[in-house]
Amino acid sequence: MNRLYPKYDDDEFKDKPINIIWLGQCIDCSKEYSLNVDEIIYFKDKGYPLPKRCVDCRRIKKERSQNESYNRNRTSWTSR
Repeated sequence: MNRLYPKYDDDEFKDKPINIIWLGQCIDCSKEYSLNVDEIIYFKDKGYPLPKRCVDCRRIKKERSQNESYNRNRTSWTSR
């Protein structure tokens, strides 16, 4: 089987079910969320820490950040 990511041989994950291997609690909404092997490998390969927020809260945070960036850039152009 070809995998998008190389095999991950970390002892931390050997005894976990393959489909869900990490459970977390969102720091924003307190909802429990899970990550599967491919998601963990993705974050590890990119050098990112494992997420502290659920998927919904990550999306909301990203949208908020993009809107703030847009408004900041727009304000700097209009004040010239």
